[in-house]
Amino acid sequence: MMGYNVNISVENIWNYSKKFLTGFTVSNTVRHRDANEYSTTSTSYIRIKKYLISGCGRIRIKYKLRTSNSNSICYVAIYKNGSIEDEKHTPGITYSEESVDIDVNNSDVIEIKLRGTNSSYDVYISDIRICYDLVNGGVTEVD
Repeated sequence: MMGYNVNISVENIWNYSKKFLTGFTVSNTVRHRDANEYSTTSTSYIRIKKYLISGCGRIRIKYKLRTSNSNSICYVAIYKNGSIEDEKHTPGITYSEESVDIDVNNSDVIEIKLRGTNSSYDVYISDIRICYDLVNGGVTEVD
């Protein structure tokens, strides 16, 4: 086009389109669900799930924890980009519902890890849900 300096590349298109990524707002609307039950006897954290975030905002992670014996405590840690964001535990042999709200940005990596305190007994996590509502928005200069 005459008079315009157009520099079209994949990188430029991606950088421009990132400005319009859909955002997240925390809610109880389940967007991803893994209803499986996972268990371990490990006393060191093992990764159960790993998610790559595409967008930004705040999400809620919900899950259920239990242990097979009251002599062991079940711990879950939520990691964001390799650092612990939240840690919860339960000594109960019946499922306890837990949740955490986390601020996320595009390309963040969220990991859910599980461990127990006694390698003679299993600890369990199940019904992992990622919850959020989608929001569109932006900034408009008005003055």
